[in-house]
Amino acid sequence: MKTPADVYKKSDIKFHGEYIELKYGKGFKTRYVNDRGCFNYDNRRMFVGNPFAGYHVGLKINVDAPMEIWFSELMLSKINPDNWLVEPEYINIKVVFQS
Repeated sequence: MKTPADVYKKSDIKFHGEYIELKYGKGFKTRYVNDRGCFNYDNRRMFVGNPFAGYHVGLKINVDAPMEIWFSELMLSKINPDNWLVEPEYINIKVVFQS
């Protein structure tokens, strides 16, 4: 019986994926999202989500409000300054379940 290493053959076709460079304006700091969906800021690791792996997110630093996490033109969430947890923007919406 052959092992996978015995039958593996590297493909001759090269993948030329499109690299999209996201730029953020003045007042933003950019951070690279790793393959596990996390980025580092201020010696802390924060999880933003696996779909953003390989891209840069923008951190909008606000003086009197929580820091915001942006992906291109979409605000993803805010960072709670008390506990440094990433909280979605919809956190204040009350969900009512009907029985």
